[in-house]
Amino acid sequence: MFQKVIIIGCPGAGKSTFARKLSEKTRLPLYHLDMLWHKPDRSTVSRSEFDERLKEIVSKNEWIIDGNYSRTLEMRMECCDTIFLLDCSLEECLAGVESRIGKPREDMPWIETEFDKEFRQWILDFPNNELPKVYELLDKYKDVKTIYVFHSRADIHGCLKKLFSEEILHKKKIDSVQKQVGTCLLFLTGGGCSHQKQRPYIRRTPCLVIVQLRYRDLFILRLRPKVRLNSKRCNSSHKRTLNSE
Repeated sequence: MFQKVIIIGCPGAGKSTFARKLSEKTRLPLYHLDMLWHKPDRSTVSRSEFDERLKEIVSKNEWIIDGNYSRTLEMRMECCDTIFLLDCSLEECLAGVESRIGKPREDMPWIETEFDKEFRQWILDFPNNELPKVYELLDKYKDVKTIYVFHSRADIHGCLKKLFSEEILHKKKIDSVQKQVGTCLLFLTGGGCSHQKQRPYIRRTPCLVIVQLRYRDLFILRLRPKVRLNSKRCNSSHKRTLNSE
């Protein structure tokens, strides 16, 4: 599963909405570049201040960054492990921007009251002025980054549904492994075992060492050295490593 994500694409394509849903599901912290750049009074911070704040974010272990800002795009690509490009049609992007006029947004410190003509023209020019540079960078990093490209909002919704359904299935598999581990500890120690889901912990018994890193990572279940198991049941079921997919 990804840990450092950037989401880019034409304004109105649905980047911020996708970013929020992804953040809610993965629990990765979300940062909107528009919130870094713009002030509530519609002025902006300096480039140096913006760059410093962005460097602080990308130095963290986990994040989702939403926004284009082509000047710093390659720097973010170098630091991330996953890239989502929302390359939707101009019609969808224009409709997306128009639908948010007059509404408060989590990704902008002020409310848009009109569809600015200059901004509209920038969107119309996006396929010719911005996208070629984006695809050039994607081609440069295609062998070292995980890249998703969506061409419609239907593609975006489909990806979210697929990711979420796979996560649910994965969680069920992990719960099954936890149940097996708990049963084993109960059998070996004659007592109970408390599980701390989604929090790192290590449990030791006379025969086993169990390490849970994170709910979406892996379990390590192994026999400790120089310990013999009297039960054939345990001997046959625990001489292996259990990995979550």
